[in-house]
Amino acid sequence: MWPPSRQALHSPDLHDIHQIIVHDSWLPRLVVSWLCGAILGLAGTVFQQVLRNPLAEPMTLGVSASAQLALSIATLWAPALLGDAAQWIALSGALIAAMLVFGL
Repeated sequence: MWPPSRQALHSPDLHDIHQIIVHDSWLPRLVVSWLCGAILGLAGTVFQQVLRNPLAEPMTLGVSASAQLALSIATLWAPALLGDAAQWIALSGALIAAMLVFGL
């Protein structure tokens, strides 16, 4: 019975393993990947509009690299913070780089 019915999206039959897999594994990953893609596209569009440069994007401007740098510094100097605040550390590194780029 593959592909599963539309019932798997809303209220899966607990006796059908295919519907459970779709509802609990496949569907959340699909939704998160769509949201991430939309947010990355929005970030690129914001950079292009603010800087008036059609080639501007977070990778080109170093925002993504600064998020990784912030995580690397936190790994070396404050590894206890990585358990609970890794995403906030990366976000702060990216924001600092974005502010520097916008300031220039």
